[in-house]
Amino acid sequence: MAYERTWAFSFDNLYSPTTTTADQTNRQLWDLKAMLCGQYGGFTQGLWTVYSSCDGVTAGNADGPGVDRWGSTYDTTKFVHAGAGVAHSWIVLKSPTMGGYVFYMLIAPDSATTTTASIALAKTPFAGGTTTANPTSADSWLVSGIASAWNGATVAPLIHRSNMCLSSTGDFYYFTVQAGIGWATFAAAVVVPVGCHALDAYPLWAYRNYTVSQPGCFDKGQLASGTTSQPTRLAYGQAGYVGIVSMGTAQGPTAALDLLTGKQYALTPWVMASVSATTIWHARGRLPDTYILPGHSSTPVPASG
Repeated sequence: MAYERTWAFSFDNLYSPTTTTADQTNRQLWDLKAMLCGQYGGFTQGLWTVYSSCDGVTAGNADGPGVDRWGSTYDTTKFVHAGAGVAHSWIVLKSPTMGGYVFYMLIAPDSATTTTASIALAKTPFAGGTTTANPTSADSWLVSGIASAWNGATVAPLIHRSNMCLSSTGDFYYFTVQAGIGWATFAAAVVVPVGCHALDAYPLWAYRNYTVSQPGCFDKGQLASGTTSQPTRLAYGQAGYVGIVSMGTAQGPTAALDLLTGKQYALTPWVMASVSATTIWHARGRLPDTYILPGHSSTPVPASG
């Protein structure tokens, strides 16, 4: 079956932290940035670029293109974890044109808790930013809250493997697997759905989640959530929430096989934007090359085989 978009895949990139528990988070942060920028994983199309950055010592606003102070080679010392008002690292990436727009993504270890970091999206460029303060944007939104967990390495660093699916237009699914766990534990994704309405000025689905519980970070309950756990911007820029539905209900039927064909369901995920936990405001199209397996590990990533 042909893809709707052109995808490249980089799987099973192993990293074994050798210093502190923060090193695992730092490497995940760097992997996400470096894969999107073509510095790691072998990607050559759909690349994002560095817009501005800070390594906790030196900060720089956008200077087109921005200076990558996190570096094209991993260096754990470039990642300083601390809250607002205290020196910490951050980076802003600029997307290719996606759905007719350019988007900006802020990634920041902006908490003293070294297993956490924040991701924020915006259509208006992030501006300002110092060694002690993240840059800001008038229409930015946090993806799943500030200083959210990226891993559970609370006792000792854990080996992890980074993976990414990246389209030629910049859509991506990034996910990691911790040692000793048989499913993806952390995920971050930015995808432009197919069929967004022309009046939707924020035609984007952004997602992030961490869990050690089976089936993992692509859990159907979290994906279907239209509540505060998955913020977005609505069509005209209002603050709202986003979730996924299939066949008219969250995730469609159960894991039972189709009685006619005897086969597993592979359901199309539709993105719905809402103003509250109970009110659907508008449809945002469907995720391309993506399917939901109901009742199992809901895995919204394009198959590579």
